[in-house]
Amino acid sequence: MENVYVMKSTSRYTGIHLTEKEFEIIKYIHDFSVFPAGNIHRLFNSGLKKLRSKHAISMRLGKLVKSGILVQLKTNFPKQGENRPPQYAYRLGSRGFDLLMQEEMITEKDAERRKKYGPQLNMPTPHNKAVNTIFTELVERLIGSEESFNSLQCQYFRGDQHKEISYANSQTGYSPVIPDWIYDTKDQIICLELDTGRQTNSIIKAKFGRYQRLARYLEKPLVVVFSVGLSTLTDDDSPKEKRVGSLKQLFSEHTDWPENFEMFVLPSHRTPDFLYKMLKNRATVTNLQAKGVTNNWLTYSRQASKQKMSYRIGQNENLNRLLFQDTYNLDFITELLPGNEIIPTGLLYMDEGSVRSHQKARANMRRIQTWNNRLDSYEPKASLFLVYNEASNAFNEILALQPECRTFIVNVEEVIAAAKSKEQMFPLMIEILTPYTRKPCKLL
Repeated sequence: MENVYVMKSTSRYTGIHLTEKEFEIIKYIHDFSVFPAGNIHRLFNSGLKKLRSKHAISMRLGKLVKSGILVQLKTNFPKQGENRPPQYAYRLGSRGFDLLMQEEMITEKDAERRKKYGPQLNMPTPHNKAVNTIFTELVERLIGSEESFNSLQCQYFRGDQHKEISYANSQTGYSPVIPDWIYDTKDQIICLELDTGRQTNSIIKAKFGRYQRLARYLEKPLVVVFSVGLSTLTDDDSPKEKRVGSLKQLFSEHTDWPENFEMFVLPSHRTPDFLYKMLKNRATVTNLQAKGVTNNWLTYSRQASKQKMSYRIGQNENLNRLLFQDTYNLDFITELLPGNEIIPTGLLYMDEGSVRSHQKARANMRRIQTWNNRLDSYEPKASLFLVYNEASNAFNEILALQPECRTFIVNVEEVIAAAKSKEQMFPLMIEILTPYTRKPCKLL
């Protein structure tokens, strides 16, 4: 049975009964200090089959304001002649802090301190609103899957309120780096950085160096996610693909990185999905697991191929030495055999947004091109296959790679579906033409 939280009437405020969902929203507003009204509306409707109208939610929020739980903030009304409606947000009122203190979510000292500076809070900036929207979308995904931060053993923090990060900052001897938001799971610490495109390369590289140093003082692996762009809409009129690509090119070679450090760069509309997977105890893929993914693609692609393509383990020792020489190793080297052709192929497991994956792909394209340049014109040229586990990851990935050899994007999810289908389904491969253009082609 769902809990009900009661605040009695006083001479100043009306009484009110709060549902468990409303109490969760109160906690979220406390954690962010100010919460945009639009995102509160989304949380009210999350997980409901029959959505409540905007008017009904606004009426409920009005009752929370009259009860002293919330205080409404709004932008100044537009000047005469401007056709812009005011924007709204909410912060906790004095009785909101009392409720959290009553339920032992905060201490009396913290409640009194927050009550004092509450009136000084203003509407959230576009930057803070974007961080909040990513958080809201993540909560929506958790509720839709009947999960919660508690069920996934995850905590979240403002960037300056995480004790381990604060301690690590104090140990590096450099200026501290303060993430925009932090998700702490039982397996890793995930730091979110919202990138608006305004920071210079030197500032971004300095942040990168600071995060590297932080990782050395943390007991758990550190994952840093650069979320690019203020919009979380897929059909944004000004997508940040080039910014994502430039950041991936910017960071130093991953051979210099600490072992317990990973970095990802994604557009904002992909960040909530990524974070959700990370909270689901997504561990770093081991070399053995990566080889398993590429081997799965080979196995099922043979079944799904229109030409009944086969393959054999690469027989060329010189090519093997070229591509298996250090930490940029490919996961598989094979010779694809469609009909009478022989296509030497390197397969590399890829993580969407991963800077390490990007750097491995870039290094191996150059190596394969070096190999191809040595061959006579009649000899088969080697290609590179970038293998993703899921179709959505492959479709949405921003690689920004200038292809130096024939390079294709494939995924295991589609090829399994085609192999198991009774109909003639032949999944597409995507050939990379330029850093930002691709061409679909049929499976070999």
